[in-house]
Amino acid sequence: MDISVRKARVADVAQIVALAKLRDGAKKDWPVGRRRGFTLQLRHLIANSDTHLCWVALDEAKRVVGYAFASFTYSPIDDGMWLHVAELYVRPRLRSSGVGGRLMRAMKAASTRAKAKGVWLVVHPNNTDAQRFYRRNKMRMRVMKSCAWAA
Repeated sequence: MDISVRKARVADVAQIVALAKLRDGAKKDWPVGRRRGFTLQLRHLIANSDTHLCWVALDEAKRVVGYAFASFTYSPIDDGMWLHVAELYVRPRLRSSGVGGRLMRAMKAASTRAKAKGVWLVVHPNNTDAQRFYRRNKMRMRVMKSCAWAA
């Protein structure tokens, strides 16, 4: 399968939203408010690509089969900028076919071009498939405690 990876365009939003629904295992349509909110946020993310980045993986028919969202963030502890991966998703039937690796290479290249310290992300301890994927893509696992606050 011939896969290409490029920065996302506003025209890709509908396909990315459809994949995100698949990611959530949605058997029915998202509520209108959630779909509208995500679509607006995604349009904003793509339009403001100086700090927020989105890539898509396309098959031969130019269908979006994977995506990655990331943003640059500054760390005073490391005294430098990092590319934080918020999400990487590949259509289940295409996992282990190189699509995710192509998206990771695009993010690593963006990090290098921006002279960032590197790429970082958080993966759930139970998500062993994702952990294997990231190790295959030269990411080092560090055990960290996670904290969250929700309004």
